[in-house]
Amino acid sequence: PALSMPLEDVAVNEVPHSDAIRLFVDRAAAAQPHFALDSDNAPQIVEICRRVDGMPLAIEMAAARLRVLSPTEIAASLENRFEFLRRLEADVVPRHETLQAAIDWSYELLQPHLQNAFNSLAVFPGAFDLDTAAGVVFRNADAEPLQAITDLVDASMIGRVGDTDSTSRFRLLETLRAYGTERLRERGDLDTMRTTHATYFLGLVASADDTIGEPEFARWMERFDRCYDDIQQSLGWSLEHRPRVEALRAAPVLQHYWYRTGDAREAMRWGLRMVADGGAVPNRLVAAAHAAISFGATILGGDPSIAIEHADRAIELHQNSPNHRDLVTALFGRANAALLVGDFDTIRTASRTALD
Repeated sequence: PALSMPLEDVAVNEVPHSDAIRLFVDRAAAAQPHFALDSDNAPQIVEICRRVDGMPLAIEMAAARLRVLSPTEIAASLENRFEFLRRLEADVVPRHETLQAAIDWSYELLQPHLQNAFNSLAVFPGAFDLDTAAGVVFRNADAEPLQAITDLVDASMIGRVGDTDSTSRFRLLETLRAYGTERLRERGDLDTMRTTHATYFLGLVASADDTIGEPEFARWMERFDRCYDDIQQSLGWSLEHRPRVEALRAAPVLQHYWYRTGDAREAMRWGLRMVADGGAVPNRLVAAAHAAISFGATILGGDPSIAIEHADRAIELHQNSPNHRDLVTALFGRANAALLVGDFDTIRTASRTALD
């Protein structure tokens, strides 16, 4: 009776929790008799169900808060989900009293080496495969990756999310990732794991440098598509906490990745952060960041001088470089920037220099 609109109109494709939405509506009606799902509150309820990964216990706890809070306020409060989500009734089983207690109970059943593995896997912002788990989490661990992942899947602490090119991938629910992250923070291991994660993925990106312009680069791009959440986290962490050169070593490859995917916004966003002052960085790496900015500015439009300025800077930094591919790329970017303002003389000059 509380469903005043078709659920198909509410449960958009990215939120496959229609059963969770029904449970929320059912429990919400019990907490607030006149509650009904409608076009005004539907987005917030969908967001609540997504944020708690459709977990029934968490949904019941969230819905009970409708006695005093709106769906919008509940969704905002999930930033501190372990403090916010608790049973309001008396006489409940202790491990069901709070979401924190429910996960604590499952976590304490794990052997210590599996607890450590679970905590460390929380460093992945999205799905991961066995190879990346081995490279980031189990590199110096006493646990064998396949067996540890198997044990954690059996314990329902991580889940398998399907195959990509015959490769199995796994993920932690958002709630469990937040729990594992907090355990890392409590143990003083969070910064170390973030650095290990960033070092691995930025190194992975940089290793594709020799394949730019070759058919093999297409396969690298497919791999980057699958782990782009990891790449973004790695760039952000490194630029904020590590010497700038660590992030910029990935710039030459990412410049071509963004160009080939047409992602001008990402090129602009990360390029601008990469060229900010801070520490000595080889010219080639800084030039790649300038070229990414020029590409982004060319595609996004706006002030053409931005595209021209950064293309010129990339060419200048490459002038004494033995890597002709980088210089040709920068000249190509400068010709594109010149096209924005109808500067055909520069287009001819840049193109002829590139051909030479």
